[in-house]
Amino acid sequence: MTSEDRGFTLVELAVAIAILSALAVSATLGTNRPETAPGWEQFRDAHDRMRVQAVTGQQVLGLMLTAEGYTRMRRVGGDWEARGDIVTWDRPVRIERPSGAEPVLAFLPNGRSTPARIQFADVTCLGDEWRAIACSGP
Repeated sequence: MTSEDRGFTLVELAVAIAILSALAVSATLGTNRPETAPGWEQFRDAHDRMRVQAVTGQQVLGLMLTAEGYTRMRRVGGDWEARGDIVTWDRPVRIERPSGAEPVLAFLPNGRSTPARIQFADVTCLGDEWRAIACSGP
């Protein structure tokens, strides 16, 4: 056996490394997909975003809350207009608003919002008129 017959060529090694790298990337992408956030985290984030957008855009925005989920809204004239599809809850929720309040949580340009309490399975989110919503668990 001569010295030329032993081992692998540089090209063969490069091909093997490329194949192993492709397999490693596909395995990583297939197993480490982030899970969607729980419903209360999605709601809290949407609440905070809408509050900031209302203040920075100097417009009246809202979230229509139903037993199925929530929809982003915008006040046009005296009516509410949907600004997207409904985001469904991942579990049943209980929604409490002040008596006589509209079904839409309103966010005003001055930073005020409709107070509300949303009870998820193990987390309660409370929003008052002036602060961002606060969510806490057991």
